[in-house]
Amino acid sequence: MALLLDTGILYAYYDRSDRWHVGATELIHSELGGLLLPAPVVPEVDHLLGARLGREARRLFYQGLSDANYLLIEL
Repeated sequence: MALLLDTGILYAYYDRSDRWHVGATELIHSELGGLLLPAPVVPEVDHLLGARLGREARRLFYQGLSDANYLLIEL
């Protein structure tokens, strides 16, 4: 089954200091049906990563998009 991602789970995945990081990482890595990323989540995650974690976190996020780790979907 595919997993529909939201801003919170993605942010926690990239922020190692987030209290949900371990759970988010386990969930994302265990999903075999695909990771669905709604288009409106992209700018939210971009903003949070940039404001809180900096350029490298944003680069990793966009690398995940370009590597097709996420399936970008329109709502």
